[in-house]
Amino acid sequence: MNKTNKIFRHTARGLGILLVVLLIFVLLSPVLINMDPVKDKILTYLSEKTEGKLLYKKVDILYFPRPHAVIHQAIVSLPGDFKGKIARLNVYPAIFPLFTGDVRIKKLRIRTPNLELKLPLRENKRNEQTNTLLIQPVKKALIDSCKYFLANLPNTAIQIQNGSLTIYDESRSVFNFQNINAHTKISAKKIKIDLMGKSNLWKNIAVNGWINPQIFTCKGQVSVTHFSPKKLTDFIFPDADWKIADGDINFDIDFQSDKPNL
Repeated sequence: MNKTNKIFRHTARGLGILLVVLLIFVLLSPVLINMDPVKDKILTYLSEKTEGKLLYKKVDILYFPRPHAVIHQAIVSLPGDFKGKIARLNVYPAIFPLFTGDVRIKKLRIRTPNLELKLPLRENKRNEQTNTLLIQPVKKALIDSCKYFLANLPNTAIQIQNGSLTIYDESRSVFNFQNINAHTKISAKKIKIDLMGKSNLWKNIAVNGWINPQIFTCKGQVSVTHFSPKKLTDFIFPDADWKIADGDINFDIDFQSDKPNL
């Protein structure tokens, strides 16, 4: 019993010291770290990486629980023809470089991003080869975005909360993806992702794995519930003489690609 009490007291004392140190750091952060030039550097960095295609309503600087910038109501265009709005973008720089005025993005928290992707115009919807190639722009957009993040945000964690993506065919919304929540870790060569979401193609999807977009090697798992293949085939082959019947399926897939497949 005495040993247990000693362990408890030491643990409580350690936590108390840690909280005091944290409190002191929070109180002294505005004195030790001048966030005004950091704010300018963050905005300049993001503007350069998006090629000036980042607009926003306002930017706040917060010191708790760690120094970071909060960008409100941003409008952004990304490689891969993605465009959209972000309700709130939290930018967390690495702490220690801030003391020397250096800014290195360590983490991004993206809240309620609403993105759009427009597919190329189809001249002949009965051309099966042309319709099948419609998937290529989506694939290219995803690969281009992965390459962009790998090149511009190495060693960065990205968290997406309650995101959405709408894919348009001309002016018509064809595929909607909602409630997207994801945790992504970008290293020197790979992007690790843990994603969940809903869609008009399925009820739920969960993806866990990694991808190297430079050579398109990948490995992971996908779990889908109530997938509706009819919606997908009706879009790709709208005027086909054959149709898939209504219905949905559940499936779990382990995937791996060890060779370039672009």
